[in-house]
This record gives sequence, C-alpha cells and structure tokens, in this order.
Amino acid sequence: MTKNNYWLTITNEANWEIIKKNELYAFNKSHKNFLDEIKIGDYIVMYVIRKQFGGLFRVTNKGVSNDIKFKDGNYPYKIKLKTVLIPRDSLDVTDRIVDNISIFKNAIRWGTILFGRSIKKIKKEDYEYIKRQMEKIK
Repeated sequence: MTKNNYWLTITNEANWEIIKKNELYAFNKSHKNFLDEIKIGDYIVMYVIRKQFGGLFRVTNKGVSNDIKFKDGNYPYKIKLKTVLIPRDSLDVTDRIVDNISIFKNAIRWGTILFGRSIKKIKKEDYEYIKRQMEKIK
C-alpha cells in the first residue's frame, strides 16, 4: 500500500468557484511536473489568495481532459477531486494558524513561501491541523 501525500494548492477567488463547482484543479505548463508526483488518493488543502483556506479534497483521477476553462489562463493539466470538507466560511489564515503549520514556521513573511507557486507538498500533520480548524467553523 502506497503512502498518501498531502498538498497545499493555491488559487484565486475566481478560479476557486470553478474548482468547487467542478471538483477539478489544474496546472499550467510550468507546474506540469507535479502531475507526475500527485497520486490518486492524495489529499489537498486549497489555499485561496488572500489568506484563506477554502476547502479539503482528495485526488480521484489525473490527466483529466475536458473543456472547463479557468478565469485567468490556460491550465491543460488537470486532476479530478472529491470534496472532503468545504466549510460554510473559509478559514482565515491568521498568525495563530500559520504558527502551527510546519512549512511556515520561522518564516519572517510566510506569504513569500507560496509566492510564484501553485502547489507545495505539506506534512500529514499540517493537513490534519487545518482540517481540525475547518471542522470548528463548518
């Protein structure tokens, strides 16, 4: 049995609506290599630009081909998702939250860790922490 990976994926508000509705995430050519790393069964935390965690998902398929268009560009590499949890309100990313997520620890400006990326691997413990925080507001 293979071990699942956990990912923090990044999107904007306009594309977040498309992701929620279609349970689909997509990459551009510069992030194509992540399609090889992501496995069916992996878990995803969706970070919505400006400081919110929007929801949790599980990868159900890779290399999906369809006509769904995203608002701000061409994203030809797609993964199909299944919703795990989307709280009624997004989870605001506060300093208290950031201080409990390993990829942000000891960062002077935590937002720079995400700058220019659409996806970043995280630890299972980080995913579980974010999930517990989201469950409090669902």
